[in-house]
Amino acid sequence: MPLTRSTSAAALCLLLGATAAGAQGANGPLFPRRAWRQVALGFAASIAAHEAAHIATSYAVGAHPHFGLTKGRPTVYSGIDPDVDPDKQAAFSSAGLIVQSLLGETLLDVPRATRSPFARGMVLGGVATSLFYITLGRNGAVSDVNLTARYSSLSKDQVTLVVGGVALVHAARLSARGHELRVAALPGRDGRLVVRGTIATP
Repeated sequence: MPLTRSTSAAALCLLLGATAAGAQGANGPLFPRRAWRQVALGFAASIAAHEAAHIATSYAVGAHPHFGLTKGRPTVYSGIDPDVDPDKQAAFSSAGLIVQSLLGETLLDVPRATRSPFARGMVLGGVATSLFYITLGRNGAVSDVNLTARYSSLSKDQVTLVVGGVALVHAARLSARGHELRVAALPGRDGRLVVRGTIATP
């Protein structure tokens, strides 16, 4: 099913709502005023990791990345000819979002790691970047989602659902700080996959 603007808007509302719902968590405010500097540093570190992943991937596949401007926006170019090496371009384009997702997953899995405002800022940076790429930045000429879909076997809708799904789960887990968010996927009696989630106090 193609994703429409209304679908993207719904995803945006879900992600924002999941994060905002946990603004007053079990362990106090999710983003205390006095901690905003550390949150901002964590957010910036997540963006830096995203760009570093692009650069490292380009070098790893034997290319030479370079910097430029796309409509006034700083951009890292892969140095890869996508017509000759589409797989390498797909790896380059997806690297930033993959690394941010892995960082977020790691921080959310380590017990009490997200008590740190810096760590919460890093998770938020990954969620915000994913949110941008599945909405406003989805169809851009240098969009990670657009280029990953173009040079891989996945469609743009599939890439959007994967990126948005991970971001939604991370936002929900961050909001449930101080509790355990348990998600299970089991086959139903009619053969369909049933996904159920519960929030419990550890």
